[in-house]
Amino acid sequence: MELLSIWFLTFVVYSFLGWVCETVYCSIGSRKFVNRGFLSGPLCPVYGVGALLVLWLLPKEVENTLSLFLSAVLVTTVLEYFTSVILEKLFHMKWWDYSRYKFQINGRVCLLNSLMFGAMATVLVRFINPEVQKWLLFIPGEALPWISLALLAVILLDTFFTVKQLLELKGKLQQMHKLLDEIKEKTEMQKLHFQLSVEEKLSKLKGGDVEPKESVSIRERLAELNRRLTELERGKIHTRILKAFPNISSSRYEGALERMKERLTTRKKPF
Repeated sequence: MELLSIWFLTFVVYSFLGWVCETVYCSIGSRKFVNRGFLSGPLCPVYGVGALLVLWLLPKEVENTLSLFLSAVLVTTVLEYFTSVILEKLFHMKWWDYSRYKFQINGRVCLLNSLMFGAMATVLVRFINPEVQKWLLFIPGEALPWISLALLAVILLDTFFTVKQLLELKGKLQQMHKLLDEIKEKTEMQKLHFQLSVEEKLSKLKGGDVEPKESVSIRERLAELNRRLTELERGKIHTRILKAFPNISSSRYEGALERMKERLTTRKKPF
């Protein structure tokens, strides 16, 4: 139990340090504080998982730093690639995109980041982790399970609410996407009606200035669709996710997601 607690706390430590690195890097680039991370709390679990994989899979006593570095590059690159795939499959959104970088694979990983993660992992194995393990050994053995359980409960709770928010976001994007598709379809139909010749319009009129029933029906439906879309856009915006991942994209709901991003940038009130 003690060993398991040590490994879990190791995961928490590196998840926190990963969050610090991501937040500092993104905040400097954005010139404002960015709470970078999948969870609401100050943790990036993918860094914790990456650290554990590096510590478990890489040879501990290897003297060749280059071999250690290249192995770390491979492990972290595979982890980042499959994390991107899994998140996209679950939520139909692409959380990061390296398509504009040179030497990238499907926009999910790129050489620059892989080299950076490899260097970080090498420093972790060589210098950081020995010190982290020394500090963890200062925690009394009887307290380790309780500290671990308390942190696990907090992380699980954060994960639950984060996934709940993401599913809500996905559902909202689905609704907006459906509405936008129907609005586009009805708008095209309305254009066709306007393009009818005067004679064709007059032949469908029963008298006076009465509009064709089809035109009236399309116009009323468009008004209803736009009203529902406006209500959705005025509703809850998942601010934290969109701010943490400003480059988030979706091949399935791109139009809806872009409208939501625009809504976020034009909103005047603080979040």
